[in-house]
Amino acid sequence: MAPPEDEVRDLQSAGADLIRRAFEAARSSGKTDWAVMTTPVLKNRMLILSDRTFDQADWGAETVIEFVKLFGDIVELDLTTHPATVRLIDAEVDEVPEPDQPLGPRRRIRADLWDAVLDYSSGSLYVWSDGEAVAVASVGDDDVRPRLPTVSPDEFRGWRESFVACLPEKVVPPFVERLDSWKARGRTVDLPPRFRNTWTGYMKQRVLDALQTWFAANSIAVPDDLVQEVDAPTKRAGSDEAEHLRAFVISCVESMSSGELERLLIPASVLARMKR
Repeated sequence: MAPPEDEVRDLQSAGADLIRRAFEAARSSGKTDWAVMTTPVLKNRMLILSDRTFDQADWGAETVIEFVKLFGDIVELDLTTHPATVRLIDAEVDEVPEPDQPLGPRRRIRADLWDAVLDYSSGSLYVWSDGEAVAVASVGDDDVRPRLPTVSPDEFRGWRESFVACLPEKVVPPFVERLDSWKARGRTVDLPPRFRNTWTGYMKQRVLDALQTWFAANSIAVPDDLVQEVDAPTKRAGSDEAEHLRAFVISCVESMSSGELERLLIPASVLARMKR
């Protein structure tokens, strides 16, 4: 007896969502080639995302390749490579633009000024003193130090709403509920990973605009180091190779018989880590 049509649709939707989340995880990790991965790496990511409950057999597939073939509308399968590779079809279409310079990933607002604008939750006030933003518990009537423009919770919520309104319409539909939750509560966990870098760039620009306006209004020279360079992160050598090898080893283990598993040798250093 064939499963009900609604059940088939739900299963197909769940599989597509898991595949997209796997690519989203690759993108949020900073990989430049996040839209392409081998089938073992894809399966490994889906296992991690599903707490190792993913099983292609749930979709009637004997192998991960057969599973991927069920989702030809969102991914392309290349069987000419070994192992086979999978590409997210709409990666370019769904791309969210990164923030423009001068506030890209390698530039940041000076820390004391960043806190002065965004630290609305501590209850501190920030004043300009000897060229620095200083947090104080209160400002007396005789304190003539200029007070910096800390946003209010309502203003910061307005930033989130404006940010979502600026996103390209074509990338929003799959994430409407999560974006609505994020707009209301502001929890980073509610913001889909694919938008987080762009949101950081958006915040940088809003903070920069607020500070430049404030300095001009108070006739104070803008500090030369208001925007600072950040050293580029050093990529760990061999990280991609290690990921591919790990996925290959996992696929080998999954195909082993009970006897082969019993003969499997695990380094003592690995056992020690597992016991921590």
